[in-house]
Amino acid sequence: CVDIIGYHFYVPHREPEEIVALVNRVRAAMARQGMASLPLWNTESGWWMANGDGTPQPGADKRWRKVSVDEGAAVVARTLILGRWAGLERFYWYAWDNHILGLIEPTTGALKPAGVAYETLTRWMSFATPKCSENRGTWVCALPATSGQSRRMAWKTGGEPASFSAPAGEHLVAIEHLDGTRRPLNGSPSGSAALGPV
Repeated sequence: CVDIIGYHFYVPHREPEEIVALVNRVRAAMARQGMASLPLWNTESGWWMANGDGTPQPGADKRWRKVSVDEGAAVVARTLILGRWAGLERFYWYAWDNHILGLIEPTTGALKPAGVAYETLTRWMSFATPKCSENRGTWVCALPATSGQSRRMAWKTGGEPASFSAPAGEHLVAIEHLDGTRRPLNGSPSGSAALGPV
């Protein structure tokens, strides 16, 4: 008997965007077994996250990509956003306080930028499923509107920098970063925001 499919969605050697292909492969396997309608949960996922407080990381798998403290927020955000878009109904990061994969500094207990991003993303998404599209490394994921305002999450992977402009008929009102800081904009239709991986 089975009512939920749980899988460990690790892609530790690659970029977070690779989680979408892995979800699709698991969904195809579920369909072959007549289980396509069951919920799919990510029961474990994570990356090797560098510690900013100097705590050693013995036992880290040297074949894994080591994510720097500065890029940790982007990796967490892109993984959570795209995992939800791909159809993961639950997503369990491994693990909040792990000395290799954790989102806090093991010695001080302070949140890493990745941990702050995790909290920010749970507030932004609040169980909503984004609708995402990608064009030459630029990702834009729309969330349901709140208080009559459209919300989009956007980033650029690899290559040259890019910018995000408001779609026709809309105005950029503010930009909120993964660290929770918010920058009001003038709301002009020509307003744009520079994109990076963060």
